[in-house]
Amino acid sequence: MNSSASGGGPVVRVPGDCFELPAVDVALVMESTYPFLKGGLSGVVHDLIVAHPDIRFGIIFTTWDSSAELSPQYPVPGNVAWVDVRYLAFTEHREAFTAAVQAGTDSHAERQAGLLIDALTSLHRHHDTQAWWDLYDRASSLWPALRSRTFMDAAVAHCGDVPLGSLFWTSRDFFSLLFALLERPYPEATVYHAHTTGYAGLIAAVASRQHPGSKYVQSENNLYARDAVNTVLGRRSDHTVTLDTVAQVSDPVKRAWVWWYTRLAQITYPEADVLTYLYPSAITEAAALGGVPAKSILIPNGVDKARFTAPVRQRGEGPLRVACVARVVPIKAQLDLIDAIAYARAQGADLRVDLLGPLSHDPDYVHSCRHKVAALGLQGVVRFRGTVDTAAALPDYDLTVLASHNEGQPLAVMESLVAGVPVVATDVGGVRDLIYNGHQKPAGAVVPVGDVRALGNMLCQVSVDKQLLDSWQKAAAARGAAIPDAAEAMAEYGHLYEECGVVRARERAHA
Repeated sequence: MNSSASGGGPVVRVPGDCFELPAVDVALVMESTYPFLKGGLSGVVHDLIVAHPDIRFGIIFTTWDSSAELSPQYPVPGNVAWVDVRYLAFTEHREAFTAAVQAGTDSHAERQAGLLIDALTSLHRHHDTQAWWDLYDRASSLWPALRSRTFMDAAVAHCGDVPLGSLFWTSRDFFSLLFALLERPYPEATVYHAHTTGYAGLIAAVASRQHPGSKYVQSENNLYARDAVNTVLGRRSDHTVTLDTVAQVSDPVKRAWVWWYTRLAQITYPEADVLTYLYPSAITEAAALGGVPAKSILIPNGVDKARFTAPVRQRGEGPLRVACVARVVPIKAQLDLIDAIAYARAQGADLRVDLLGPLSHDPDYVHSCRHKVAALGLQGVVRFRGTVDTAAALPDYDLTVLASHNEGQPLAVMESLVAGVPVVATDVGGVRDLIYNGHQKPAGAVVPVGDVRALGNMLCQVSVDKQLLDSWQKAAAARGAAIPDAAEAMAEYGHLYEECGVVRARERAHA
């Protein structure tokens, strides 16, 4: 994609381009996803844009560096005016950043360092997020603080267990990231809508301050801070993360990154005018990271129900037919599922399991899964079918299963319920809210994350208990009927944009 609109698509501006971008109604802030990565969140955002042809969108897109392939993975709709690309890597702005650090006198650098230390101390000790934003609004340039004696003395005092060289380079990394995110002005929009916290949330918060009168909407399709921290700590994504998690980390460099990700959430949540979540428990989890329940609303995902019209399969004789609809990647934990299948078979279960989902996203993991299937003698039980038309495939199955270590509000579970197919899944994200309802019988079951035996036992139980499966199927149909249609979910965002001041094109034409 070139830095022009000559090909008929949106204008693309990359770092180094000097032209201005026109004002839009909504600037969507995307971290390494739409429109250059397919699937998951990108699909939701594409549907959002298509659903509102009378709203003019721009996309602020962050990626690590200029090696990223900027080829759209979707036909970008005509109501997208531009894509503004931001690179985060130090190598992409080395000269500008170095010049900014070296600018001004030494006394100026020491003064800026003092202001920065005061703001960080207030944030760390007193959770005072306003001190950070007051600093952003008032300070002329904080970058010279990196070269100051005041800053390095404070860093050594606070992080005495970090070798001095490592401390300096880690500090430079944080300064450099902030430089990439904060230094350049953002295009004008009525609403800045970030679809993750972290870097996207910080951009939306800063852009809304640069353009007084604009609004900042923060959507959490999953909890970014939790996922980022668990990645840093090398542990499963379902581990709870709070602002106090940093105190539990012994490795000094990891502790610095945990502090970074949790404080990014802490300083951006309160700045949002509205926070949207997919399921109720996410609001509670976010509150432990600085989220604001009073500003939080639920906008659940929806399903294109018109695609799911085939009758539910009636269980007959023969094996239980099970589908796992998911990309074959570590976070979906198909290796756990394969172990659970082997355990269920050892307990006498008669079942066949098809893995329905892309096999190209992590070839090494796919190889590991195939190897495990062969090692456990499950070649006649587990099939790798790759990507299929889910709506057409689901009526062939009695049950779907998901062994994921992390989910938000998984579309695979929602589509299964709309199709009337019950679900056995791990207790992550909003899965429990989908399968259980206090006023209805369960539409399946949830099991603890990573508990292969619990998952295997549940598969075994439903394979032999047709009455249980029948009850689950009836409940799945009822739960599926209550799931909103995709058009309803997208309309909710449209109403939110209007509440934030967006005037649609058709209304402008009649004004």
